Amino acid sequence: MAYETVEAKKGDVFILHGLVPHTANYNYHHYACVITNTHVTLKDQLHLDRLDKNYTLAEQVILRALDRESIPEFKPTRERKFWYPRNFCFKEKRIEDELKAMKDAAASKGLDASKVDSIWLSEKARSDFARTNGLLLPVHEEAGFETKQHSIQ
Repeated sequence: MAYETVEAKKGDVFILHGLVPHTANYNYHHYACVITNTHVTLKDQLHLDRLDKNYTLAEQVILRALDRESIPEFKPTRERKFWYPRNFCFKEKRIEDELKAMKDAAASKGLDASKVDSIWLSEKARSDFARTNGLLLPVHEEAGFETKQHSIQ
């Protein structure tokens, strides 16, 4: 098994296989560990036959996996649709709950709510959250938003 070390600076992005561990950590309790990643939407649809061969990383991965240099016969089968992540409403609710809990904790100690320090109080953090989770994209009319919590069976 080969291991690689990489060094990054702020803003660098790594695209890894989904089964690559996100961190080296011990799981002493043997609890299930669920890791979710931010919703990703490509800016442009895939173009697998570029004349200049200047493929995006996603296109390069597809072509390499298919052992092809290009796929001129590839044509999109429908118009592009944007999908919101199913859990975005719950993430937004958790943020509201977190802020309320922090403000309540401050109040219980006799502190003013203005003493609460959270990244979610920043407009930039909220707008980054909306942008990276696809919340600024148009709603898919057919599917809409999934706002009901599903029971675990």
